[in-house]
Amino acid sequence: MTARCSTSLLVLAGATLILTFCGCATARCVPAYTKTSEGVVHTACKQPNRSCVVVKSGLSAADKQILLDTHNKYRSQIAKGQLGRFPPARDMLRLVSLFVIFGAFSRAWQKEI
Repeated sequence: MTARCSTSLLVLAGATLILTFCGCATARCVPAYTKTSEGVVHTACKQPNRSCVVVKSGLSAADKQILLDTHNKYRSQIAKGQLGRFPPARDMLRLVSLFVIFGAFSRAWQKEI
């Protein structure tokens, strides 16, 4: 993977965390999340940090679209075998809704800090 791609993917993955300071929304602690190894508590199941003050939460629709488009651009290049040492993918779906899940976990994680 090239440094440019690594940096872009890092920015993509971290943007939700960076822009979601102590989010208000709560990720749901579903039973599947409680079955972690070695007694580790899943982020969605932890209690919020009471000293956390909401500064800003969430991404604008435009920001979400930029992140989604950037992700899908790199996903397409990887799927076609055009980026780095990755072989072409056989059945790689486009990311269309995982930001909802990532955002919920990001907000839950931010509340723990």
